[in-house]
Amino acid sequence: MLSNVRCEIDPSTSQNDMTTFKSKDDVLTLLLHLGYLSFDERTSEVFIPNQEIAREFMRSVKAGDGLVQALKRSEGLLKSTWELDGEAVAQGVAAIHNETASMLKYNNENSLTCTILMAYYSAKAYYMNPLLELPSGKGFADAVYLPKRDMDRPALVVEFNSYDYAGLA
Repeated sequence: MLSNVRCEIDPSTSQNDMTTFKSKDDVLTLLLHLGYLSFDERTSEVFIPNQEIAREFMRSVKAGDGLVQALKRSEGLLKSTWELDGEAVAQGVAAIHNETASMLKYNNENSLTCTILMAYYSAKAYYMNPLLELPSGKGFADAVYLPKRDMDRPALVVEFNSYDYAGLA
């Protein structure tokens, strides 16, 4: 949510107390009731309503500074993709792949899929959940990000290549 992602919730399932948390809906509903989140009735989504509260959330996750850095890196990679900066995208994806993939399964398609899903995590703010192995003519697109209806963004199609790009990072 720190990268402007909205989260769909069902507040009707919440226990409405400050001690019973069985799901994300319980936690997010409590934060909504406390005024830390706003609710969009049209979409049943909660979101951080302003910069002041976003800064407070940022302070609360300072201990998890790696998460904040990963979100910033993902947002930067997404912007480089929109700017058609192939070299920056290749370097960014390679860096994430090098950090997360086992050397034994470096070019494994599952490893590459996980890398893309982590690399483009911030895309959730602009795109629907990625479609994996989407039929596309003579084969399958490995991952496809379709923009949300209210977003003026291009679709993203990811196709894995068999060459090793580890030297780019």
